[in-house]
Amino acid sequence: MTSTFAVKPGAVVAWQGKKVTITALVDTRFVLVKPFGSASIEKVTIASLMRLESLEEAKLQSKADALPDLMMIDDQTWSALETRFEAIKPLMDLKTRSRKDVEARAEKVEKGTSTLYKWLDRMEQTGDLSALQRKPRKDKGVSRFSKELEDYIADLIDEWKKPSKEEKRSSIAKAVLDIQTACFIKGFEPQPHVLSIRKRLYERAHEQIVERSLGRKRAKAKLQQSFGAFAEPKWPLQHTAIDHTPMDIMVVDQKTRRSIGRPYISVVQDILTRMVLGFWISLDPPSSHSVGMALAHAILPKETWCAKHKTINSWDVYGVPAMIQLDNAREFHGKLLDRACQQYNINLRYRRKGEADDSPHIERLIGTAMKMLHDLDGTTFSNTLERGSYDSEGNAIMTLDELETYVTRWIVDVYHQREHSSLEISPSEKYTQALIGDEDTRGIGLPERIADEKRLRLDFTPEFERTVTRNGIKIDNLQYGHAVLSAYVRSKHKQVFRRDPRYLNIIYFWSDRDKTYYPIPLKRARSDINIWQLNEARNHLKSKRLRITEENLFRAYDQLNQLAKAARDETAKVKKESKVDRKNADKLRIAEERLRETGIKPAATSSTSGGIPRVGQQGAASNTDAPVRRERRIFETVMPKLDDLNKED
Repeated sequence: MTSTFAVKPGAVVAWQGKKVTITALVDTRFVLVKPFGSASIEKVTIASLMRLESLEEAKLQSKADALPDLMMIDDQTWSALETRFEAIKPLMDLKTRSRKDVEARAEKVEKGTSTLYKWLDRMEQTGDLSALQRKPRKDKGVSRFSKELEDYIADLIDEWKKPSKEEKRSSIAKAVLDIQTACFIKGFEPQPHVLSIRKRLYERAHEQIVERSLGRKRAKAKLQQSFGAFAEPKWPLQHTAIDHTPMDIMVVDQKTRRSIGRPYISVVQDILTRMVLGFWISLDPPSSHSVGMALAHAILPKETWCAKHKTINSWDVYGVPAMIQLDNAREFHGKLLDRACQQYNINLRYRRKGEADDSPHIERLIGTAMKMLHDLDGTTFSNTLERGSYDSEGNAIMTLDELETYVTRWIVDVYHQREHSSLEISPSEKYTQALIGDEDTRGIGLPERIADEKRLRLDFTPEFERTVTRNGIKIDNLQYGHAVLSAYVRSKHKQVFRRDPRYLNIIYFWSDRDKTYYPIPLKRARSDINIWQLNEARNHLKSKRLRITEENLFRAYDQLNQLAKAARDETAKVKKESKVDRKNADKLRIAEERLRETGIKPAATSSTSGGIPRVGQQGAASNTDAPVRRERRIFETVMPKLDDLNKED
């Protein structure tokens, strides 16, 4: 199953259950298609197109050929996949490829020509790095060496990795010869082959070998994938950047309306067009997970997203970026992120430490975005000096969902549409110009669309390993269950699950047998809850020293909602009474000023005399009756006189 499908003239795709050919690109939203067997031309949206394999009459691939879960591939196999991809990448970049090119590359990487053709065919059919896997052998994972020989070679390699200060590490060729000689002296039969020793040496001492070949400084740069400033890109998605920042605003819970903290935002930007490709907002600090979720949002089409947030303009950017630049912090080097990016052929490049000038465009974008938040209630401003005595937490009114909508509309309807100072046109116009072209510029065409959007989201979603029991599985005290798990109850191995932190009511189970994901709901239907609401309920239970169970968590969250509702109602009541008091006081003040202008003195009960009217025979009224007294004074003493003046006028 291919990960993407082309959207360009001549491509054969599916549309409304029919096989059609794309004849021309209209803009970034529409194309012209011609159904097979028909002379008519249809103008259709790009979002309505699907890959050809989705048609019922198309040949379905067997489940055995489906892509595996990325995290189920061991590190050794993944390293081999990277090596194979590096071998064929120069050939994939060629616009025209001849057999001589393949033969020359095969000789350079010391592989057979037919092998490179096979790898090229797999990559061009699927577009996925995991497709380069070798079919598993029956004896996969079983070494042909005895355990004693394997341990002996491993010890010799470890000694070579860390020479003493007085000694110098020998060359790789000499290390292989020394190990082979030592095995011969030790009396191992049969003798290990030179290639077998070299293979184990490269696997066990990769960093030391790279360091010996390139030098310590260059090896460190290669292993860390650290890059400095980049040349100006020539087409969209060639060079993108991602950055993170705490947002200058406080948010509230959707139900309790209590402040729950200051969120973070991760933004992905295309450097050539300055278009925002995607973003991710959460209450968790930036991590490899936030990078992955922002990337998934950037890659996928956004027609549904715009419909959800009701934007005026369309957000037509989508596609897999060739390279993305991000922070060099340790939390952005997770295995999940690395493998997901390699799976979709995304080149990760890390900024130089302490070099803020490596990504000036996205820094400027984020600065502009934060300034527009300073006009909202609950803003924290840029610093404490600007904020002064303003109560950001007490004035917060926006939920995460509402803030997400606000940011979406600002990006799509404001930032993308107004002229950019560096481009001298809007980012939206620049993007359309680069893809579709104009009178002076020839466009490069639309990027390929992701065929399986669900799979891409899950590839960037955090995973968990859990053992399946007869009661299902438990994650963060939440119990999940489904009939599909029954076949894995007696399994000795932990199973892989993935979960979106925004929607905890459903998780996804990776079935290695069926090569697919299954949605697993909560065993008991509950109201929607996210990870931050769950944490709030957990903290509430801890403060009360109560047991943390699923039932107690949802009960605690419901109690918090009820308390917040009562607090809101009481606050609204007090505000309403205060508003009535102020309104009546204003009426009295205006009426008294009007009477003075006409030469009539207000009654002795007015505020000018300082007296307090008496109510019946009960003496002076209490302070709690102040609103009633003011209202009576207005309508019984001052207002009649004002009415008489109005009649005379």
